[in-house]
Amino acid sequence: MSWKWRKWRALPSADRRLLLEASSRMALAWIVLRIIPFAWLARSLSQTKESAVPPDEIRKIRWAVESIARHSPFPLMCVPQGFGAAWMLKVRGAAPRMHFGVAHGDNGFESHVWVELNGVPVVGHRVAGRFTLMKTFPA
Repeated sequence: MSWKWRKWRALPSADRRLLLEASSRMALAWIVLRIIPFAWLARSLSQTKESAVPPDEIRKIRWAVESIARHSPFPLMCVPQGFGAAWMLKVRGAAPRMHFGVAHGDNGFESHVWVELNGVPVVGHRVAGRFTLMKTFPA
């Protein structure tokens, strides 16, 4: 049995469900972004009646999204991570904000997405300071 499988089996069932949710939502975002424009997909984040998501749940969502992105066989960069986390929060009744920023980097133009909930960073926030905010969804 591989070490990854042993590690997976050792996780509490709630953590395994969260990882499965994160992987399915990010994979969906990765696929859909190849078919429809970002702005159309961002409409899926339209405002909902906001409810509180406990800080511990936000940390667990961050952990699940970042873990799946690290171990994915295909690239799950900031945009699929952002949509995955935002959709996970939205299902829990929250109204996340997805920020889209740009910067001029060593290799030219760069873009980045990060997600916040009530000003609390969820994903993508570690490098967000390098980027100039262009748009926030929902606007």
